[in-house]
Amino acid sequence: MKVLVIEPCYFGLGYLRALKEMSISCIVATSDINFPDMHGYRDLVEHVVVCDVSNPNKIQSAIKEINQLDFISAVVPGNQFVTESAAGFAVKHDLLGLTVSSANLGVHKDKARVAYQRSAAPSLQFLLVKSVQQALLESERIGYPLIVKPTSSASSKGVSLVYDDAELRAAFAVLSEMSFGVFGFQHRNEVLLEEFADGNEFSVELALEKKQLRFAGVTEKWVTAPPYFVELGHVHPARISNAQADALISAAYQAAEALELETGVFHVELKLGKDGPKIIECNPRPGGDHITTDLVPLATGVNLFEMHLDILLMKPVKSSAKNIRGAAVGFVVATEAGEFQELIGMEELSLLPFLVRCVVEKKSGAKIRPPQSSVDRVAYIIVTGDDNEQAVQNLKTAMSMVKIHSIPLKASNEF
Repeated sequence: MKVLVIEPCYFGLGYLRALKEMSISCIVATSDINFPDMHGYRDLVEHVVVCDVSNPNKIQSAIKEINQLDFISAVVPGNQFVTESAAGFAVKHDLLGLTVSSANLGVHKDKARVAYQRSAAPSLQFLLVKSVQQALLESERIGYPLIVKPTSSASSKGVSLVYDDAELRAAFAVLSEMSFGVFGFQHRNEVLLEEFADGNEFSVELALEKKQLRFAGVTEKWVTAPPYFVELGHVHPARISNAQADALISAAYQAAEALELETGVFHVELKLGKDGPKIIECNPRPGGDHITTDLVPLATGVNLFEMHLDILLMKPVKSSAKNIRGAAVGFVVATEAGEFQELIGMEELSLLPFLVRCVVEKKSGAKIRPPQSSVDRVAYIIVTGDDNEQAVQNLKTAMSMVKIHSIPLKASNEF
């Protein structure tokens, strides 16, 4: 019995660590022989094969070459962009997981919006456009302000809020210069226009086994002010009432149901406003940003990666604890453009009893700026607390102890 993980990075490393803990052998399919060392997982896996990870047949051939194909009992995507590849491999080998159509709906945000609309899930008005000219003509159907976003991306990349025609043109100009294709994933040129939803932002972490709910938890999220929506922190569980949590979980389940996501761990982002929950997006994979890897297990004792693997391998699912304590993550960001030197205060921070870890993600000399997407964040800090409120207070204390030391850029176009 072995598990195939396709192109693991970021949240996908949680599967590799879980497999190691479960004493289950792992095979990784990657598009680059340097990735195992770059992402630090070479020692966690038994075999690494290099192939086109966007093609299930190429993945199958690569595993067949090392005589391991007959040992594969489950497959999981290690990042969102290879979800369809994992689904195609699972279907081809009669393994439990997503169908190709459900994976496709989960990856493409415009197709998901159509599915929400058809199923009467609490969604938003939207339009799919191919040019700025079409966007300008169609924008009146929804009305400003509008959210402009690529149809298939992640980490808030390319997402912005626009209030008029001039800002809409500017948003399209930015999108036209961005590169979204990774791991062989074919990026589409269409752009999604969405109604702007009011309210606070949350995510629901769902674990489903053939539509049966195995876990549901709500994460509270903090994001930058418009026009960008870069996530600055999270706390799990969210500081909301039971009724509000139930409403968000119900909406998240409807989102998964609309996309035919029946078995797996899913990350559903929503806003909770005066009219109730509205679905922002439903991702066919676990939550990133340290939510699934750190906050959920620290707060609840539940390892969603192990739970997902148990489900796929048809093992008994362990009973889950609830709200043992609180856990939070905060992201350190620049307030002005510059050349990063160091994060001051790390030594004092390390003495805090509630600190889980602090990691600086930018190297000295890297150019930094106020965040426009998640890649602009400089560092992250994870803390715990006896409950969610204390975790938030502990995070505020920790964040106040560090400061970015940078050298201002000589010209604004240096970035």
